[in-house]
Amino acid sequence: MSAFNLKKSLFLLLFTASSIGISFCKNADETSDSTIIKHHSPRKAMLYSAILPGMGQIYNGKIWKVPILVGGEGTAIYFYKYYQERYKKVLNFIRDTIDNDIGYEVYGYNIPGYNMERARDIFRRYRDYSMLFIVGIYVLNIVDALVDAHFFEYDISNDLSMKIQPMYNPSAYRNGGLGLNICLRF
Repeated sequence: MSAFNLKKSLFLLLFTASSIGISFCKNADETSDSTIIKHHSPRKAMLYSAILPGMGQIYNGKIWKVPILVGGEGTAIYFYKYYQERYKKVLNFIRDTIDNDIGYEVYGYNIPGYNMERARDIFRRYRDYSMLFIVGIYVLNIVDALVDAHFFEYDISNDLSMKIQPMYNPSAYRNGGLGLNICLRF
C-alpha cells in the first residue's frame, strides 16, 4: 500500500468514526477499588525527619539513607567541635598577653605569636562552615523525606505501551457510533 493510500485510509477512518476515546487501561495484576489503600502522608514524613533526622526516611521505607545522613551529621558535628576547641584555645592565648617572638602550642601545631589572630580567624571560619554543613544536612534530610513521601505511591512500571483498537459507543448520536479507543499504559 502506498503512503498516499495509507494516509487516505487513515483520514477516512478518523472522519467516519463518530468518536475517539482515550482511556487509561488497568493492569491485570491491579486490585479492584474495593481494597483499602493506606495513604502515605508527606507531612508525617517531613515532621518525623524534623524531629529526629532519619525518621522520615524510615517512614518512607528508605532505611539505607539513614547511615548516610547520620554519617554526614556526625562528621559535620565532629569538625565543628574540632575547630571550636582550637578557636577557644587561640582566643585564650590572644586574651593573654602574647609575645610575637614565641611560638605557641595549639593541639600539635606550633603557631608563632604574630600569626595568632590569623589562626583565630581560620579556626572560626572553618567552625562556621561546619555549622552551615550541620544545618544544610538537616534541611536536606527534611526535604529528602518530603520528596520521597510524595513519590511513595508513584508507580514506575516497565509497561509503557499504547494500544489502538476499534470501539463501539452505544450512546453516541442516538444510533451509537464507531470509533477508536487509544489505550495508554504508563
